[in-house]
Amino acid sequence: TFCAQIGVSRAANSIGLHKLDAVVRAELDVSAPRARAVLRPLAVRIINFPAEVDAIPLTIANHPKNPASGEHAAAFTPVVVIDRDDFRMVDSKGYYGLAPGKTAMLRGAFAITVRDVVMSESDNDGESQPSELVAEYH
Repeated sequence: TFCAQIGVSRAANSIGLHKLDAVVRAELDVSAPRARAVLRPLAVRIINFPAEVDAIPLTIANHPKNPASGEHAAAFTPVVVIDRDDFRMVDSKGYYGLAPGKTAMLRGAFAITVRDVVMSESDNDGESQPSELVAEYH
């Protein structure tokens, strides 16, 4: 626990907040229920999805490190939604999200490769943003 990690001393000192954060994160990692949400949606259209199938059923673990927490059902469909923060127009070293021409895994599903990016009309700043990704799954 936090107190065991920082120890006890009569000398005045200060402990960085990052220590408390680390202990809280470690505790919540094993005890908090998991949920998934997409806060900034970006559509991904799968161009090689089989036409004769509406969806591919998936079973996803509720907690990646604790199989006892159970599983839930999900579906892989011709249009998948990801968070905009998981896509960049320019790839960089050490970035594991999606970028044009790059392959990445969808959690609990398949690997996809971005083949094209559909851009929106320019916004108030004069910059266009991705409105849809076109991808293939493997």
